[in-house]
Amino acid sequence: MGQCTLPHIPQRLHWNDRNRVDEFYQDEKLFRRTPDASVADPFTVSLYDISVNRQGPLDGILGEEQDVLLNVVSDTPATYEEQIVVLKVERPSPKFKTYIYIDEELPYLMELLHDPLDCNFYHAIFRIYYTDESGKRIIISKDNYKQTLGQGSSTIKRLRGRIRQELKNMRYRKEVILNSQSPQ
Repeated sequence: MGQCTLPHIPQRLHWNDRNRVDEFYQDEKLFRRTPDASVADPFTVSLYDISVNRQGPLDGILGEEQDVLLNVVSDTPATYEEQIVVLKVERPSPKFKTYIYIDEELPYLMELLHDPLDCNFYHAIFRIYYTDESGKRIIISKDNYKQTLGQGSSTIKRLRGRIRQELKNMRYRKEVILNSQSPQ
């Protein structure tokens, strides 16, 4: 981990070797930026790169809604001209890893985890896993998306729809059930 050198990033957003906050809290909000055209359906993106900013516990706010609009990679532009979609965690897990089961019949699961960046301590990601025929768990990435979730079968299309629906259901005032136990 390095140091944040971008002048437009407030000091409170710098990681600076702080410990990760692995727990997600009751009623914690997650903030995602999206272009105006995607506000109605902000999860039409590829499912290997779903990042959000987290608010943290209500009694000790970590991040603010507008922070998600800051460019934490470069200073041009300093901010994005996009809309903010707010998600809400209803039932958090006290465990390190928080899984959202998508479908018991399909070998996929989704994990929400704190993923700090040098210039954005409040960054979090939804990581999606696929379990192959041998039982090995594989993280869905840009490199393997076409071989896993990018497949064209009706089962995989149904699964992509369920994952997107789960994310849509997290929109503020909606509920998502987070399960603390990893599937076997």
